[in-house]
Amino acid sequence: MYNRELKELFIPFYAKQRLNVKEQVIQKLFEKVQVFEEAAQKDCSEFTEDEILSMYKEFESISPVSLLQQNTILSAYTLFAIHQTGKHMQNAYEPLTVGDLKQCVRATELITRKQLSDLVDQLLNDVDKAILECLWEGFSGKAQLCDLVSLEDSMINHQTKEIQINGNKRQLTDRL
Repeated sequence: MYNRELKELFIPFYAKQRLNVKEQVIQKLFEKVQVFEEAAQKDCSEFTEDEILSMYKEFESISPVSLLQQNTILSAYTLFAIHQTGKHMQNAYEPLTVGDLKQCVRATELITRKQLSDLVDQLLNDVDKAILECLWEGFSGKAQLCDLVSLEDSMINHQTKEIQINGNKRQLTDRL
């Protein structure tokens, strides 16, 4: 790990400022970044924007929010390194936006249709089954799952397989 001593100083310093960030999380991030430091033969604080984005793509994250949190930590570390070492260098993490990070996110389903169907088939309660199927089909509503919680059998036309809910008519799948 490049600049191990500096990183060991940064971890408790940052964790004290950010009570919601555990030291172990920062340590794991530095361990994750270590592979990229070794490949580039430099500390992550010296990475260019292109190197950072390339690294983030290889993280195979499914959430831009998690990348944003990691970027925030690495940006703070870079500022810390600049202050501690007196080096004049750019903080390439700082200008990155959520839009930049979205390009690094791996497009994937969290759960496939088959996995959901297998899960639903294991449930004994028909209401629980319907809730999961409704969520899969996008029944939620504008606030607090209002479409789902206001659902009643009288809203369903079983012949046409349509549902009229909160002024919206939707087609139901065979499974739903």
